[in-house]
This record gives sequence, structure tokens and C-alpha cells, in this order.
Amino acid sequence: MWRHAVRSVCIGTKMPRPPGAPEKPLGVLSYTLTKAVSAHVHEAHVDHAQKAAAKGELILGSVAWEGDSALLIFSSEDSADRFAANDPLLRQGLARVEVQEWPAPLAQELLAGGGGV
Repeated sequence: MWRHAVRSVCIGTKMPRPPGAPEKPLGVLSYTLTKAVSAHVHEAHVDHAQKAAAKGELILGSVAWEGDSALLIFSSEDSADRFAANDPLLRQGLARVEVQEWPAPLAQELLAGGGGV
């Protein structure tokens, strides 16, 4: 698996699914860089992210202001796991990562074209 990985999972018995919420929650992947990233690895990481977005798996992502961390939102926890397993940053051991479920009914409604709040 990945170096420096943290895994968090919401278990249904601990956190019940709200009425009308989707069966699968979104996936949230957060990075913290642990080493300098070469231009080549950065380009490979961006290419990997663009491919995930083109497949509809990566919904939203951005680097934090400081530039040493990032947050990416995926269509499912499984897609976040797949992304992390093949991400050049992680394969090179350049970042710590945490993947979590995010049972966000409002976000799901907005993504489905609903009005939200």
C-alpha cells in the first residue's frame, strides 16, 4: 500500500445514513507533502488528476494556500482509494495521505443538480 497513509472509515452502525442520502458517500483525500516534489513528478500527478476528473471520479481538488497540502473530493471512497494507489506523489513516498468517507447529503444533492440550501 502507500507509504505514510492514514485510513479513516465511517461505519454505518456508528454513523447512520440520513434519510435520502446516497448509498455510497463521497471520498475525501487529503495530502501533506513530506519531501520536495520534482517538476516531473508534479506533472505526472496533475496528469493523473486530470484523468480521474475526465472519468468523473475527481469532483474537486485544490492545493492549500501554503502549497504543502491539498484536499481532493471524489465521487466515492473507492475512487479516492484507486487514485491514491496510483498517484505518483504517493508511489514516490513524497506525501502523507488520508482517505475518508464523507456522507454529505447536501453535497450529493448539489452534484445531482439540486438546489441545496
